[in-house]
Amino acid sequence: MKILSSASIVLCLAILSNLFRAQEVFAFALKVPFTLQAPYSDWRQPWQDACEEATILIVDQYYKGFQAERIPKKTAHDEILRIVNIENKHFGFNKDTNVEQIVEIINNFFNWEARAVDNPSVEDIKSELDMQRPVIVPLYGKVLNNPYFLGGGPDYHTVVVKGYDDETREFITQEPGVGRGLDYRYSYDTLVN
Repeated sequence: MKILSSASIVLCLAILSNLFRAQEVFAFALKVPFTLQAPYSDWRQPWQDACEEATILIVDQYYKGFQAERIPKKTAHDEILRIVNIENKHFGFNKDTNVEQIVEIINNFFNWEARAVDNPSVEDIKSELDMQRPVIVPLYGKVLNNPYFLGGGPDYHTVVVKGYDDETREFITQEPGVGRGLDYRYSYDTLVN
């Protein structure tokens, strides 16, 4: 099974996204809500591997206009399980869905669209954000050097990029894999490489 094309990302597109124009800014962040992939901090399966489902939910709530900083735990719990069940019925499994599978779930079961992009640059990701579109980024979690990961981090992981800061050269993410993942920052180089 192909788990990840190392240089692929999922670009999440709103149906009316072409109404937004890019703007030049120094630092920028979309109002994208946060949830932990294990909303009640129960890290048994399926929660241990629910980062893809959590990132889909985070972006879905953004496009639905959810305004609070955090998705309520019950909502996150129920919706992540709903996505897990969709994957189980559609693919026969839910663990470590790859880029193409994430796109397929979004395009077949949600009211917004996604596309995969190979070898994205920092500017590609920033351009999507400038057009009001958060970006789901699959990663090799061990190279993130996130001090809050246990055991050095997961092999496969996804985050939502919601903004950027050119001064610090960091992407602002919703990192569903750690309790301190709200507006968590990763360097441009870390996410793109």
